[in-house]
Amino acid sequence: MPSPFYTTEQKVERFLRVQEAMDAEFSSSRNAFGLPLLPFTTTEMQLSRYLRQEFGLAYHFWVGFYNMAKGLVPEGKWMGEHYLTLGPHASDADHNGHGCSIIPFLKGACGYAARNQKTVIIPNTQAWTPDDAAAHKTRGKTVEGIIHCSTKASSEIVVPVFSQGGKGRLIAVLDIDSSIDPVDAATFDTTDQDHLETLLRKYFP
Repeated sequence: MPSPFYTTEQKVERFLRVQEAMDAEFSSSRNAFGLPLLPFTTTEMQLSRYLRQEFGLAYHFWVGFYNMAKGLVPEGKWMGEHYLTLGPHASDADHNGHGCSIIPFLKGACGYAARNQKTVIIPNTQAWTPDDAAAHKTRGKTVEGIIHCSTKASSEIVVPVFSQGGKGRLIAVLDIDSSIDPVDAATFDTTDQDHLETLLRKYFP
């Protein structure tokens, strides 16, 4: 079901404008091989900003990256697990200005996308259960569902980011929350997924 604010065609138009803005931003910041010279985190910040600017504050209520951490969680409940750390983001002040500082791979939608290395679309954050929870439980691992950083976040999409234009190792995930009521209509769909995955392959070589 399309967003109550945007048709599929309108979404495509906005994603193309994001790509145009990113191209203009980085056109003079590439080396002789066409690879970006700007820091990795600058790319994350600019993409977060342009996405939120194009899609508006409700549709893209929180946009940001969680980056792969080096090593494993050193202690506590998630000791020994891989984890993500908060990176550049664009958010509403009501979202407390940030997401979680650390997300273990076995927790939340970001952890799901990271451990399974695939995009996850969650139409209703109040009703989502990870479909791999049972498999992890048989191995003695506990999987937790949605992390509620804000009561306004109603739906979510998380897209993994890989090095080498999508062919290399996992380096981050892109997390987008929407405050549109899922009762009205689903926010994110395969149009969002396809265009976000394309943007990430292009700008994270």
